[in-house]
Amino acid sequence: MDRYRFRTVLITLAIAVVLGLVGYLLFVRAGQPTPVSAVRPTPTPTVDEAALAAQNVTPTPTAVSVQPTVTPTFLPVSEGQPEGEDYTDVLLLYDSYEEPGPFDTNYCMIAEFYGLICKEFDVRSSGPAWNDLFDEQGKAYSLIGISGNDLNLLDEWQVDNLVRVVENYGANLLVYQINIDAPPETLDLLSSGGIVGASFVDDTEENWFISNGYPEITQELTGMTFDGPSDKQRDFALSLDNASVVNTIISSENTAGKEYAIFSMVNRGAGTIFFNSGDAGSKLTIVPMRTLYYIRSQFMVLTPLMMAMRYAAGDEVWHNEENVANLTLDDPALVDNYGTMDYRGLLTQMQEHNFHTTIAFIPEQYQLTDLDIAQIFIDNPDRYSLVQHGNSIAGYEFYYYEVPVDSDLPARPLYEQIADINEGLRRMEELERQFGVTYDRVMIFPWGISPEQSLVELKRYNYLATVNGQDVPLDRMRPTYFSYGMYQANMDYASFAVLWRRYVTGKTDAADLQRLSALDLFIGKPLLLFSHAYPDELFSSSIEEFNPMADAINSLAGEDVEWKSLGDIIRHLYLRKTNDDGSIDVMMYGNNLIFDNDSEEDLVFYVKKVETLNVPISQVTVNGTEVPYEVVNDELIISMTIPAGGVVDIFIEYGD
Repeated sequence: MDRYRFRTVLITLAIAVVLGLVGYLLFVRAGQPTPVSAVRPTPTPTVDEAALAAQNVTPTPTAVSVQPTVTPTFLPVSEGQPEGEDYTDVLLLYDSYEEPGPFDTNYCMIAEFYGLICKEFDVRSSGPAWNDLFDEQGKAYSLIGISGNDLNLLDEWQVDNLVRVVENYGANLLVYQINIDAPPETLDLLSSGGIVGASFVDDTEENWFISNGYPEITQELTGMTFDGPSDKQRDFALSLDNASVVNTIISSENTAGKEYAIFSMVNRGAGTIFFNSGDAGSKLTIVPMRTLYYIRSQFMVLTPLMMAMRYAAGDEVWHNEENVANLTLDDPALVDNYGTMDYRGLLTQMQEHNFHTTIAFIPEQYQLTDLDIAQIFIDNPDRYSLVQHGNSIAGYEFYYYEVPVDSDLPARPLYEQIADINEGLRRMEELERQFGVTYDRVMIFPWGISPEQSLVELKRYNYLATVNGQDVPLDRMRPTYFSYGMYQANMDYASFAVLWRRYVTGKTDAADLQRLSALDLFIGKPLLLFSHAYPDELFSSSIEEFNPMADAINSLAGEDVEWKSLGDIIRHLYLRKTNDDGSIDVMMYGNNLIFDNDSEEDLVFYVKKVETLNVPISQVTVNGTEVPYEVVNDELIISMTIPAGGVVDIFIEYGD
């Protein structure tokens, strides 16, 4: 009997071992990430224990770092090949004898913004000859730019060369800053007799109408009307001799009510020639791009140039694949009648007018949660979501570590801010555990953004990003490079994603918001809006107050606007561009990125993220499998080959 029992035990143990091994192999082959229980906790940042004790603060255990769930349908990826050489994309023809005008300065800087390589060629000294219109590979430049002031330097043979490279080789030509001094005979040759010059215009009101007819060029700005604050239009009017060959992209209306062309194009064979007589404006070496782009009076300075370059270079410019938007409401607890908040009523409005609301939730209030309100979030994740809004209602929790002399607010030393981050995370976890409401690890600072070192701590705790009405930490100055603030997120502070959001109230004009939204989406930014559910902010008069704004945004041209949670937006936040060798560069911001290869062939991707290694990297995984990476010149690079139709989920886990 004992021998039988012994044999039974051995058989049972053997079966258990085999089943365990088979299960493990299936688990590994499925490409699943390590189970949550086995994930290494992110180490607690070093803090001054004595100082904490003196403040009667108990360090809270660090929240567990949980990797994103990876679905088994994600296809495997393999390590990519070394990155190939990229060649010149666009050409600027300029006059070295003259002080560079705004266009001569801005052309190559906008190319840099779009990730293109720009070559400058002096037309005064030697040409251009035929070969100068082709890049190092013998391929015609996607866009050739020249100021209208420099057209008189070209002889008839050189003008003919420009026309031939456009017609026969698919190049595009952009003639900018056309004014009354531009040579009419050259404009006539370039435009097939359509445009013969430019003239002054009697126009006492700034306004610009963007055509509906060329969405491949105007994208999200299609059909929009923009106006400026000035009582004097500074643009010239293109003089049309044969309007039938000219396609007007941007026009205006003079004092007498007659429309005139400012930005037009003429199709020439395989390519296009663009003509712009808009205001010359300022140089990007003097005025930052965000000012020239967003300020109403400067609308014609950069926008036509960006339209032409984006159209000409196609997928070789930095771009994204979708338009996304989000409305965030700061502060509300998950209870009925918090301020002007009506969760059930707002759900109905979101369903009828197609938008999504994220609640920036104060963790201290988690115990107030109403089960019925929690269930609304559980049942409607496509309409409601949560992120973390500081920790408590204690005011400016993430203020200066040592306050300035003239400050009336108390200092918040770093160790206190670390404790707040920890406690806030634990409270959010308790909300999820007790009430079933999930949250995204995105920090929205109460009152204002923190000093920079607190962003380092957010990075250490594997937050996706921070989203605020400010874009600069308390102890930093805004960078001075020309394109700051023009990409999807700022990575200048602690190499951590800082996103800016736009404030709205019930009194926000829907048409004005629509115009600003179109400008955001045109350059690939997510449209992030926020308010509070308090009197004089949002929903003061009605829970329907945001509906006209949502409708205006949803009616924009281009890709349909998708309303998503902040977490979902940041996990899909990237720009991409195609290189000359067919590979794809991807600009990543947060520590988690999901994207796909939507082509019909396997492609090599180089995913790149600003990375100063101020927090050690524990591991980098793709679809749950650890992959190699390198950090060169403060840039993390992951090289991979993604099969056609493949989806990848990249997770960078930080920790000592």
